[in-house]
Amino acid sequence: MIKEYLLKSIKIKKARHYKNSDFYYNELLIASSFLTKKETIFVVLPNLYDAQKYYDGLSNLLGEEKILFYPTDPILTSLMALGSPEFKNERLYTLRALLTNTPYIVVMSYEGMLRRQLKPEDFINSEKTIKKEMVISQDDLVKTLLSNGYKREYTVENPGEFSLRGSVFDIFTNDNQFPYRLEYFDDEIEKIKQFEIDTQRSFKEVDEFNILPLNELFYKNQTKEAVLLEIKRDFDKKYLSDKEKEKLNKDLENLENRTKLDTLNLYISYFTKDRYLAAWSGILQGLKDYLENEV
Repeated sequence: MIKEYLLKSIKIKKARHYKNSDFYYNELLIASSFLTKKETIFVVLPNLYDAQKYYDGLSNLLGEEKILFYPTDPILTSLMALGSPEFKNERLYTLRALLTNTPYIVVMSYEGMLRRQLKPEDFINSEKTIKKEMVISQDDLVKTLLSNGYKREYTVENPGEFSLRGSVFDIFTNDNQFPYRLEYFDDEIEKIKQFEIDTQRSFKEVDEFNILPLNELFYKNQTKEAVLLEIKRDFDKKYLSDKEKEKLNKDLENLENRTKLDTLNLYISYFTKDRYLAAWSGILQGLKDYLENEV
């Protein structure tokens, strides 16, 4: 009944600006617009608390499968490497969902709207499907994993790690409870299995799995070298205090080694011109039109 009621409610044909409307009215208006237009809507709230409130309300109204959440930590928290891993994983899930061209309602705070992001093409090109009987050299697979933020260890224990011992290649992706074990013959993957970390025993054979970026900032080696040079040239033109120079050198070292990438989001502008999640949609133009109308 709720869906039928919303479809009969107000249908917006052009941009309108509402003042003094309450949460429940806004919720119904957003849901009505989504069901009528069947296109992605970005809902931007002043803070994380309000964003969570709207996400919960719209999920109850339309179902969780139609609502995406894009939570962000305060800027200072993120820079100090205290950001929530759960928030990061939720953002990555939202980004991948947006790439499917399925209509969603995306709920975020104002900080989330202005958060820098790579281009959609970067996320699409970074995804790699690993299949049984696939021909891919171990060196090429190592490069793919490193570009996506994985770390090489002697044995895998945590998501985001991989190990290579002879013909056995173990990979622990971020979206699965158990790691994968690839058995190589020359450059061909003969078998793909999942195994228990504690016992190291395989318990299931699979045909394929996907490798996805672990962070919102990821890059290939050739891109990295060009970006590091550009950053150095830019900051050589600026006057920096000793503390600022120390911070810059640490950031450059982390970019070089792909460490603490969650704290380096401010450098995404060097990797892409379309720097904001909002650039993935028409939301920036909508804000521009709103500001011009208000003026």
